[in-house]
Amino acid sequence: MTVGLGKGYAWCAAFVHWALSACGVPNNITAWSPTAHNAKNVVYHRGMLHKDIKAADVFTIYSNGKKRISHTGFVHKYTGNGYYVSVEGNTNSGGSHDGDGVYRRIRSLSNTYSITRWIKEN
Repeated sequence: MTVGLGKGYAWCAAFVHWALSACGVPNNITAWSPTAHNAKNVVYHRGMLHKDIKAADVFTIYSNGKKRISHTGFVHKYTGNGYYVSVEGNTNSGGSHDGDGVYRRIRSLSNTYSITRWIKEN
């Protein structure tokens, strides 16, 4: 993988890094999920919407147990009613944060820590 992640590790952030890099989007995301939060371009953070949510924005999920961001992925589509469709790696059909593939899921803004944008706006 593009972040040098070994086999058997959680890879949600590595997936985000790889996808952005494959599209030519500069980013400093590593295999560590907290690096997916782009503090320089915040769309949504802890209940506060700052900009319109767009496809390819990056979401993060906070874990109280770990006391940090523990999962990340992409917004595919914002449905406008407090939910969005995501595309995320290292999950499964049951919604695990430690899964077997890339899946689309329905996520709630109320359970989302942040949504940030890595793609430069025109």
